[in-house]
Amino acid sequence: MVSKLSVISDRATIGKNVIIHPYVIIEEGVCLQDGVEVCSGAVLGKGTGRSEEKKVVIGTNSRIGSHTTIYYGVDIGPDTTIDGYCEIGYPTELAESQPLIIGPGSLIRSHSILYAGSKFGPRLVTGHRVTVRENTCAGENFQIGTLCDIQGNCFIGDYVRCHSNVHIGEKSRIGSFVWLFPYVVLTNDPTPTSDTLIGSVIGDYAIVATMSVILPGVIVGPHSHVGAHSLVTQNVPEGMIVGGVPARIFGPSSDTKLQDVSGRPAYPWTGHFHRGYADEITRQWAQNDQQNSIEHSEGVMLHDLALLESQNIGFGTRIWAHAHILPGARIGKGCNICDQTFIENDVVIGDRVTVKSGVHIWDGVRIEDDVFIGPGVTFTNDLFPRSRQYPEKFMTIQICRRASIGANATLLPGITIGENAMVGAGAVVTKDVPPNAVVYGNPARIHRYIGKIDVE
Repeated sequence: MVSKLSVISDRATIGKNVIIHPYVIIEEGVCLQDGVEVCSGAVLGKGTGRSEEKKVVIGTNSRIGSHTTIYYGVDIGPDTTIDGYCEIGYPTELAESQPLIIGPGSLIRSHSILYAGSKFGPRLVTGHRVTVRENTCAGENFQIGTLCDIQGNCFIGDYVRCHSNVHIGEKSRIGSFVWLFPYVVLTNDPTPTSDTLIGSVIGDYAIVATMSVILPGVIVGPHSHVGAHSLVTQNVPEGMIVGGVPARIFGPSSDTKLQDVSGRPAYPWTGHFHRGYADEITRQWAQNDQQNSIEHSEGVMLHDLALLESQNIGFGTRIWAHAHILPGARIGKGCNICDQTFIENDVVIGDRVTVKSGVHIWDGVRIEDDVFIGPGVTFTNDLFPRSRQYPEKFMTIQICRRASIGANATLLPGITIGENAMVGAGAVVTKDVPPNAVVYGNPARIHRYIGKIDVE
């Protein structure tokens, strides 16, 4: 159905089953494929240029809303809906005569402006009043919230989610499966105002929470998490959570638990959040999780009630019920990690180490081969601890080869237990223990050496 109240160039191409409402203007070079609907007041084919540039293609079964303007140099894929009062392919010399390409199955809501020269993959979805400048390349199922502003020359991966009012500065690089929450700003000028633009980089699966600002050139690593209202001035390592002004590292994002009764890690979020993603993608995520689990447990005995997040576990190590090992921990071969132990990130444990029940091993502990850690041993790493106040670097404790630590002993920060030494049960060790020494008491002192009898 074509309204007689519309103006259609005889050099336009109109397919089958096309519906054209009144007061539509369709210029030369416009191609409406089968099943297209164009609503009242729309203008298709606006602009000037060489005759070979005067092309607009509207794919099959697409719908163009009322009073929308589509400029020359636009290719819209099949099954796309563009709401009213949009400007599609807005001309600019910065586009260098490159076309605007919109993939199939897209939805562009009212009052949005997409400049010439950009390319969007299948199933683009926008909110209302979105602006995307020239020469932006985005992958599949890019979702842009209401009032977002994306500057030119950006690269955006697949399945990126931008909530409302996000500003993405020119030359930004965003990976796939990234979440940018409301009012996030990606900046690009280190000395405003200048002609030196350095875009920020957001890695795959990263999350930037609401009202955060990423400074020019900053790299936010894959699977990392930027907390709300953060000012990120330095690179964020992969898998870490940062927050504050300026942002600092709080630790692995995988330490954060879901706020439900499950106790499961909140991150990586792909382990529990699948809404809005295709079945083939979520199946791949599940397969990856299963493969990671196999890699983690290959040659490792892992109790069903243990929580193992590290991938650095040696062959033949046994991990028992309610043990929790964080992602950064490194544990050697043939170890025995007993019930209700907790091992933090910056911990290195050698081969054939026994850690009995109820031991908590904190950041900065280094345990060499063939060491025995008795039940309830307490490691410390901060001489002057205060709640929510952290030193720049935690102090270390070094346990040398073949040493033994008795039950309920307490080791203060910064000490070394020498090779083959033995610390008695309940001892409070405040200073270094020499190799082969036997110490006990509070504070612990040397009573003899292995192989020698010391008459007191």
